[in-house]
Amino acid sequence: MAKTKHLPGNRPPAADDEQGFILVLALGMLVVLSIMGTAAMTVRNTEVAIVANAEVMQNTFYALEAVTLEGTTEIENIKPDSILINLGDPTKPPPPSPKYDWLKPNDPDLPPLIYLSKSSTWSGGGQISPKETGLASIKPPGYTTAGADPDRIRYAAVQGNLHSDENEYDACAGSDLSDETKRVKCYSVYGMYDVKSGAGKAYSGRRMLLVGYKKTVYN
Repeated sequence: MAKTKHLPGNRPPAADDEQGFILVLALGMLVVLSIMGTAAMTVRNTEVAIVANAEVMQNTFYALEAVTLEGTTEIENIKPDSILINLGDPTKPPPPSPKYDWLKPNDPDLPPLIYLSKSSTWSGGGQISPKETGLASIKPPGYTTAGADPDRIRYAAVQGNLHSDENEYDACAGSDLSDETKRVKCYSVYGMYDVKSGAGKAYSGRRMLLVGYKKTVYN
């Protein structure tokens, strides 16, 4: 049987006519890989930012919830009940000041109304004085109340219900007006979380929360 033998010298060079194609191909692949690497880094950075933002949002919400519930706890702890009964009644002695300046009536018959939900500072021309939180655990690193534009984690409340700031301050669903010995009072409790960003600061952001609270008070 005849055999054919191929010698190396008889083979034509494999890249005689490439005319720089291999170099161009290599450069093209390098560009593609560079784009893929950049895209991967961008996706990674975006995911890290999302995780960080989720942590900040979660922390600020829980801190805001805590300071708002701190306000409801303060209302619950007010004794005697006559302080809450007399609140907003011009014919009765006012509560001791300034201990309760964070809690005010919102009676439409005694303007001006206190629009806490529409105020960024809650200054209101002295209508109400918000109370700084006493919970040190919810104050993030770098929190400060000094300076012209301080951080604020605080609460304030008005006597009224959730539906409107203009409802009669002494009306609350479930209150038996025929029973003069007790009265169900409704309150709108606001919490504010306002932490500025800056060097050494953590969990910056600005949020506000409103919760309704009921308390039965006795004459």
